[in-house]
Amino acid sequence: MSDKPINSAFFHILNNYFYIPSLNGKILKHTILYENILALSENGPLCRVYNAVTIHWNNDEHNAVRTSAGIFDVSHMGEFTISGNDAENFLQLLTTNDIKKLSNGQAQYSTMCLEDGGKIDDLVIYRF
Repeated sequence: MSDKPINSAFFHILNNYFYIPSLNGKILKHTILYENILALSENGPLCRVYNAVTIHWNNDEHNAVRTSAGIFDVSHMGEFTISGNDAENFLQLLTTNDIKKLSNGQAQYSTMCLEDGGKIDDLVIYRF
């Protein structure tokens, strides 16, 4: 992350974007797939920001996914609703694709960036 201060909109997103293991002191619920993922994954749940995963590109788990199939539980991922007069302009600044090309009912895969161009994460934008 840059040493440059980030504006309040970016700060709000960063504080609320990443997965945390609890919310207001309560442990978050797990999906029905959680125990299976734990049992089958070499590194445990893959998307714990607070517990980074070591990636090994030549292990059996990786090769099985590349040659057969894999499942990735995205239930932990955040969802934001951005609305208002400047919603489109805000998303245009926040992401790398041209969201003005989206029609209602369309989705776009994009990247969310910091003001200096540093990558925060990938995301899918839906327009309604």
